[in-house]
Amino acid sequence: MGKAFQQRRCPAIGREISAADCGDNRISRYACPADCGHNPFAPVNYARLLEIEDGLDEKTLAWLFADTADRPALAQAFRCAVEGGSPHAGHAFTSWQLFFRLETDGLTCAQRWERAGFLGLKNDERVLFRAKMQVRIALLEIRSVLDEQRLEVVDLFSSGPVPLRVVDRSLAKQAVRFAPMVAWVFPLPYFWRVAGTALVIPDWALLEPGEIVTELARHLGGPAEPEPLRRWLAEHFVRLSEALDATARERRRLTLAQIDAKWIGRAHV
Repeated sequence: MGKAFQQRRCPAIGREISAADCGDNRISRYACPADCGHNPFAPVNYARLLEIEDGLDEKTLAWLFADTADRPALAQAFRCAVEGGSPHAGHAFTSWQLFFRLETDGLTCAQRWERAGFLGLKNDERVLFRAKMQVRIALLEIRSVLDEQRLEVVDLFSSGPVPLRVVDRSLAKQAVRFAPMVAWVFPLPYFWRVAGTALVIPDWALLEPGEIVTELARHLGGPAEPEPLRRWLAEHFVRLSEALDATARERRRLTLAQIDAKWIGRAHV
């Protein structure tokens, strides 16, 4: 029997359905529970989600280049971002081009793909891409590491921040409780994901993480209010990274300059 005709019990609609029916409608049409073994968006199937994301990223990049009116210019800008010195530039560039930059039609590249019916995408990829279209910059503070892939965080840019459950193996391995970071985040049905890279905010004396980010952004010409600041940071993510590095170097220089130290050569007997 072919895979498409194999039957499986669907807890969402309470009857047997084919594997093809499951694949074409899970999450998008059927309200799948988190404990369904066939649900790739369930926390227990995180490895499967990563496989879907890898395939989606390739198709997304292909759409970005197919959608542009000036492919050579986009290719050159993309190459400069990827081959430049910043580890954040490649992801920041593609995220801005896809989800934030508006063309003359008033739409983003992602929205034009949505209007075209997400050409070339399967159901799981469409569900994941729609989630990625909600990506935003957050000032995360890690509150607890639950296990090897789950964390609880809050977004300090939000007023009265509520705990968010994040699933991310890489972050969970190196997370430190109460560590703040500026990161790209988006919601999935049962948890949040961190996309791309993050900027760890250093511990600078009496300054709170939000004050550090806001003051650096203001110095660079950015807004102070949280919601406009999110969008500004999406466009200027690399500039914030460079400003953090430059400020850290200057603070170290000033600290060393204030040290009253003298070199005393070793006496000869």
